[in-house]
Amino acid sequence: MTQEVDDDQNQSERSQSRHRDTNTASSQLTQYPITALRMSESSSSKNLLPDGIKLKGEENYVAWKEVIEDIAVANRLRRYIHKKGKAPKYVDEFDKKADKTKLVVWLIWEARDSSIKIIIKLNIKSTPA
Repeated sequence: MTQEVDDDQNQSERSQSRHRDTNTASSQLTQYPITALRMSESSSSKNLLPDGIKLKGEENYVAWKEVIEDIAVANRLRRYIHKKGKAPKYVDEFDKKADKTKLVVWLIWEARDSSIKIIIKLNIKSTPA
């Protein structure tokens, strides 16, 4: 009987420890959303178009644009290419007096804007010089 009580107590302690670890991880993700963003949004070949669909010029621009817009929607990046999408006010990340919330908003915007720029650049067919 004593062994069963000890086992139950140990199991309860392990469960509480795991719960604390989970809460700590969640707290860290909330405190550092840029890290969470980078960890959860990995680049992949799903954003690379076959050569036949990559932008060649005027002849396939309309079709290419539609596919790029679909990729932007799938990656939740539409606001970075939509005419109504507005960047937040720039915040200097090296300014120690910068408002932390505004800085995080700016850094998230900057990272995601860069992501769609990379997607666009990688989906333009390079031509021989």
